Amino acid sequence: PLATTTATLSIDTVSAAFSVTTQAIDSTPDAFSFGSASGARLGTVVESAPIVVSGINVYARISVTSGEYSVNGAAFTSSPGLVRNGDSVRVRGRAALLLNTARTVTATIGGVSGSYVITTRRLLERAQD
Repeated sequence: PLATTTATLSIDTVSAAFSVTTQAIDSTPDAFSFGSASGARLGTVVESAPIVVSGINVYARISVTSGEYSVNGAAFTSSPGLVRNGDSVRVRGRAALLLNTARTVTATIGGVSGSYVITTRRLLERAQD
């Protein structure tokens, strides 16, 4: 909830009131998606393009399933952590060992989830290597 605090400054016979209203805490980011990668080589680690966290005004928890994440270029990790507004986040995961198979890495920030889908090559794509 919003909170307003008012202070009155008096100098001699002149007074003035000043009010400050705080923002409500918002740890729920705007929706995000890491997109997808297709034609991945079997069993390779594939990294997403970055997303920029937006829509929050306090730190928010981040976690990942079926992969790892990196914040602002730091080392990749699968451990839960914290992000703030403006942070850059990438995810990565290992492609399947079967042709034409999708694997999904999901990052959850402040209760909002975004996915990165990695799909391996089809038989014809593999033959061109």
